Amino acid sequence: GDILRIGIFGRNLYEFKNLNEIEAFVAGDPQRLRYVQDYLWGFYKNGTDAKGYPIVVSTAAERLYAMWIPGNGLNHREPPNTMYRSTTNGIELIAIENVTAGQELYDDYQRHGPAPDWLKEFGKTYNITLNFGDCNDFV
Repeated sequence: GDILRIGIFGRNLYEFKNLNEIEAFVAGDPQRLRYVQDYLWGFYKNGTDAKGYPIVVSTAAERLYAMWIPGNGLNHREPPNTMYRSTTNGIELIAIENVTAGQELYDDYQRHGPAPDWLKEFGKTYNITLNFGDCNDFV
């Protein structure tokens, strides 16, 4: 239940709401494109269980698409040892089991849900995979 990291909009959490916003962020910069590829996630604003899995499948409009600055590099594992909790100011990364110093933090990438159409279009346009099950072959 410990908070491991706090993401606050405008401080260390960058949200994208549409294709224009994500393209403006990338602005032709290959490093920014790679950053988006590695660190953009979908987060449920509400309706998750105690392990961060959605209770009710939300539409793309009911989710938040954002990335931490600097990036949050959790690896995929089922079951995860962390979860995300939405707040009015952003999101929190929460431990859902005891984590000791030096232990790797895990996320279940499937919890981030499918990508909205505008993100799928972005991935196809820039020929990149994204961290959503319908945008790669590793989730």
